[in-house]
Amino acid sequence: MLANPVIEVAGAQLRPWASSDAPRLIEAWTNADIVRWNGVPADTTLGAGERWISGVAARLAGRLSVDWVIETPQLGVIGEVGLSGFSEAHSGALIGYWLLPQARGKGLAAKSVRACTEWAHNDLALDSIIARCDPANSASHAVANAAGYRLEATDKSGEQLWRSQRF
Repeated sequence: MLANPVIEVAGAQLRPWASSDAPRLIEAWTNADIVRWNGVPADTTLGAGERWISGVAARLAGRLSVDWVIETPQLGVIGEVGLSGFSEAHSGALIGYWLLPQARGKGLAAKSVRACTEWAHNDLALDSIIARCDPANSASHAVANAAGYRLEATDKSGEQLWRSQRF
């Protein structure tokens, strides 16, 4: 069974989503950069955000995803990092991440991705974690690279596949 522990990183904490985080989730879902690079629901109302957050436990229990808020003492909730697309056959998962504009450029995304990846390799014994990045999203490439991922391939849809491999 998947867990969703609190993970400390330098300058931030990864923790499970709480209902009080809904306004920040909606801020993200309506941010042009986040919308451009991430799958965002059509309904970006506060109620939709609250419903999404209320489904976190069910998605975790169903091994569909595990999602963390990235939170700093100074800025509060600034982003998300999470795993989905778990594959028993490939002993792997996909990783996704985003940061609100006020938190970018501080290395927090890379630290959070690295911490999430280490947890997945060590606690879930996953061999391979994949970040799918749009070829034009240089910020996402920089995060994956700084977190120790290596560019391996481009998939049929043109997305770049960055991999962290457990050794």
